[in-house]
Amino acid sequence: MKPYSMLLLACGMAATLPLSGCGGSTDSVQMAAARLSLQLGDPQKAIDALADEDPSAEHHYLKAIALNRLSRTGPAMAEIDLALEAEPDVAKYKGLKLKFELFQTKVEAIDEMIQLHEDNRSNPVVSLFSIYAYQAKTLRLAAIRKVRAAAAHKKRAREALEVCVQLVSEMPEYHVVVLNFTIRENLKKDAELLANQLIALDPDNPSLVQYKLQVLLLTDKIGKAVELAKSIYYKNGRSQLAAVLYSQVLSKADASEDYDREMRSLFQDHPRSVETVTNYGIYLARSNRMGEAIKAIQYAIRQHKLIAPRSQLISSAISLPLEVGNAALAEQQLERYRLQLNDTFLIRLFEGRIHYLNKNYGEALDKLQSIVEADRRMVGGARPLAAEALKWIQIIMNDETVSEQMRIAAELIQKMKLGIAVPQTSDGDGSGSNGGEAKDDKAAGDANGANQQ
Repeated sequence: MKPYSMLLLACGMAATLPLSGCGGSTDSVQMAAARLSLQLGDPQKAIDALADEDPSAEHHYLKAIALNRLSRTGPAMAEIDLALEAEPDVAKYKGLKLKFELFQTKVEAIDEMIQLHEDNRSNPVVSLFSIYAYQAKTLRLAAIRKVRAAAAHKKRAREALEVCVQLVSEMPEYHVVVLNFTIRENLKKDAELLANQLIALDPDNPSLVQYKLQVLLLTDKIGKAVELAKSIYYKNGRSQLAAVLYSQVLSKADASEDYDREMRSLFQDHPRSVETVTNYGIYLARSNRMGEAIKAIQYAIRQHKLIAPRSQLISSAISLPLEVGNAALAEQQLERYRLQLNDTFLIRLFEGRIHYLNKNYGEALDKLQSIVEADRRMVGGARPLAAEALKWIQIIMNDETVSEQMRIAAELIQKMKLGIAVPQTSDGDGSGSNGGEAKDDKAAGDANGANQQ
């Protein structure tokens, strides 16, 4: 379907759908077509629609979005600069510029974006951009163990996402981005609604199928997801890309003889596909066949000579035992492949998780925090792993708290048995937690300042 035909379709559906996909009332036909192409996840079509020169700020803004999605960061920055030259006070233009700077690791952009959001809380585009800033701030606060302050910023990111979901009709060019966030945050109802709205604009668009599959998995409709993925696989001539989708869906399903046959077939037909092999390993591990899973991955490792695919598969061989809590097997695999992993931070992540499973909390925190600290200082190589490290830091901190509470409780019980007087705190609960809460409350309050850290 041509972009202009889809544009008419989208506008015609505006009366029945919460979002029109037709852009603002001042859009030219070209800008409306570009906005719809962005909504449907096709940035190249958006650029083609914007081929004619147009001095308007919105034209430059939409072109900047499309260029950025094609990883053309330099031209994207030039376009948003032109938009700001034309209309310097528009919040979403300021926000997009700050977002670009944030992804270029400009530290100052974090607090500037948060301040922009404070000044424009009801603006859905600014709210969307602010999510990235709150996530970055969360990592930086966690790196200095301000756990409550980090949690406060994580909460603000979630609140910003809620605004985006409610007002997505005002920014159709970011529909796909908001949908991805709802899937990542496990917002099942919102994800299903947004996916259905998107697919309704162009039901025959094959690139939208992945969202339908993701939502089916998110909403626990595994059987329907398997049927759809299988159909896609065989209709597409059992291509490698379709095999990745099909194996990903099967890896979420409960094992059965039919699924076993399908998975073996996928593995045999695509033994060099890292994603397909990894999904096969996940499927086997979920059905208590870890030995088979490791053997399959080791076989695939031997098929590759290039560092990148080998490293990915080696990571899977270590990650699978970790996911099922088998520290000994994970450590065995790490030692076997340590010298082949060309990533210090990835090794630290694995070591931290192994220490955690062995209840060596201090060692685990040291390993994981070094990753987050490297990200805070913008040291190369850490950023992709920092969020994962932060997640495990929070899990460990929670476990440490529980262990400490159990230790205190055990000491109190022992003292009571021996008839020793137990000192009470001012609130009389005997836990001594009030001071810690006060410190954490101060940390959470500190996080409100736009210039902290």
